[in-house]
Amino acid sequence: IEKPRKARTVRRCASPSHFNVDRQEEAQYGEDYLLRLPSRQRMDTMLRTVANMFYRKPRLTSDANEVVESVNPYGEFRYSTLDALLSPLRKPGALDNWSPKEIALFEAGICSKGKDFYAISQLIGTKSTNDVVDFYYAWKTSGHYQMWKHYGKPQRRMTQEHEQLNQDLKQKMQPFNDSRSNGQSATEEKTDDSPPSATAPAAMDVSETS
Repeated sequence: IEKPRKARTVRRCASPSHFNVDRQEEAQYGEDYLLRLPSRQRMDTMLRTVANMFYRKPRLTSDANEVVESVNPYGEFRYSTLDALLSPLRKPGALDNWSPKEIALFEAGICSKGKDFYAISQLIGTKSTNDVVDFYYAWKTSGHYQMWKHYGKPQRRMTQEHEQLNQDLKQKMQPFNDSRSNGQSATEEKTDDSPPSATAPAAMDVSETS
């Protein structure tokens, strides 16, 4: 039986997984003017997303100066963050190959063009139609999709040219519709004026002929 291994500690930021902290701790580092910069807020938001996606939550020591490397007392093997990211066994996720700007262009396209995936791919410029379709099905699990679905998907708007063609078609079909309605009315009047049909002769009594 393998003896339990003792948990060892390492210095903080020896691994990128140590960056997986909450906002309160993030605000402790840096000058006050840096915390008020919009670029700092945007960068922290983006990096917080990366940490939540790829880094496991670190376990700190009581003084918060070191990180407990082995949480399991029996020394369960774990890949390092770098090995886990580069492992050929890791299945890439939908967000791995999409930058924030590409995601923003996708959502702008889905709001303006609906599910015209080819048009959205042309709008993004760096993604094929298949890439857009794959990302769409991953995006359907998000709250943004639920909002888009709740407030109504964009309807196809008829262009001025299509409206004119529709009106021309109605005008061309009007004589046919009028003649059809007149013919149907005449048929109904003729049916109402026709004399009642003669009653069928009574069946012959078999007993009289026998």
